[in-house]
Amino acid sequence: MGERRKPQTAQEEALLLAARLMGAEPLAAGWRPDGSLAVIGADGRKWVFVRRADGGWERRP
Repeated sequence: MGERRKPQTAQEEALLLAARLMGAEPLAAGWRPDGSLAVIGADGRKWVFVRRADGGWERRP
């Protein structure tokens, strides 16, 4: 069994979180200055996720 390792960079952390939120592997992901997560899916669609008050994530158009 593979053991989960901690992300080493902010970019790696963004990619791992994006994959978990989308349920698929993203093409690219990164943190925006406002703390939201910007993602480009493998299909080319753009996604933005923002942190909710309860600690979860919400997708924004």
